[in-house]
Amino acid sequence: SGARCGTRIPDEIEIQNIETELARYQASRLFLSRAPGSVVIPVYVHIINNGPGIENGNLPYEQIYRQIYDVLNPAYAGTPFVFELIQIDRTTNSAWYTMTPGSVAEKQAKEALHQCGAGALNLYTANIGGGLLGWATFPSDYPSKPLMVGVVILHSTLPGGSAAPYNLGDTA
Repeated sequence: SGARCGTRIPDEIEIQNIETELARYQASRLFLSRAPGSVVIPVYVHIINNGPGIENGNLPYEQIYRQIYDVLNPAYAGTPFVFELIQIDRTTNSAWYTMTPGSVAEKQAKEALHQCGAGALNLYTANIGGGLLGWATFPSDYPSKPLMVGVVILHSTLPGGSAAPYNLGDTA
């Protein structure tokens, strides 16, 4: 199919609920009352690798730093949201390293590594399968599956990675 994003497609009811919530939020004008950079989102980065070295997905600190501070924060400049790198952990696990959306490996990895609550961003990097660049969950998934919420990206899509032309950090 050529799809590069593994995020599930919401059903019609979910789409209606999302649109209702968005309209309610916009009508409240709450987003206008928040100053740029006033909502700090803690970021927990989970590097899932297949061994030592960048060729095995064991990303250097600089790439993670650039992802957060040179890509995500500028992308959200002028909005209330600012991302703050809180923690990086590294896990060597060959099964998790090639996880796909909805797989047992994804469930195991997220249940083992997930940090903090609904207000945090859990970002997982791995050599994900299926030709995908990444996938994410919806905020509406949090109440029923809080440990599954997060963003999973192909490790080589971070700034300076080897997945040209997708190596600028925009996947996250």
